[in-house]
Amino acid sequence: MRPGIQCNIFAATIAAFSLILTGCGQTQPRSGEALFKAVVQSPMPESVEVLHSQDEIPLFDPVIWLHFSTDTETYEQIIGRYAWEAGVGNGNENMPGPVAQWWRPESLDNVSRYQTYAEDCRCTKELWVDGFHQEVFFKVSF
Repeated sequence: MRPGIQCNIFAATIAAFSLILTGCGQTQPRSGEALFKAVVQSPMPESVEVLHSQDEIPLFDPVIWLHFSTDTETYEQIIGRYAWEAGVGNGNENMPGPVAQWWRPESLDNVSRYQTYAEDCRCTKELWVDGFHQEVFFKVSF
C-alpha cells in the first residue's frame, strides 16, 4: 500500500473514532432537565424534580435513564401521551455502571410497569411508577 493511502486511512480511522467518542456531535451529556424535555414532556412542569439521569452514549449505550418525582396530575399528563401496555421486569438489563448506583424501580411501593413504542422517536419507552404516581423511573431505548 502506498504511504499516502495509509495516511488517509489512518486519518479517517482517527476521525471516526473521535466522532464516536464525542457522541456524534454531542460533546456534553445533557442535564436531567434537558433529557426530561427531550423524551418525556416539554416544557418540564414545575412539579417535576429530576432526581437522577444518564444520557445516552451513541453506538455504545443508546438508552436514556431518568428517575424523577412529580405530582399525580402531571403523571396523568405523561401517561396520557401514549398507548401504554403493562410490562414486566425492572429494566436492569444492559445497565451502564453509573446507573446501577441509583436505578432501583423495584424499591418503589406498589410498583407498576408500563411500556410503549413511540413512533415520534422510533424508540421504546418504559416507566415504573409507585402506587401514588409520584415517583417514576423512565427508560428510553433507541
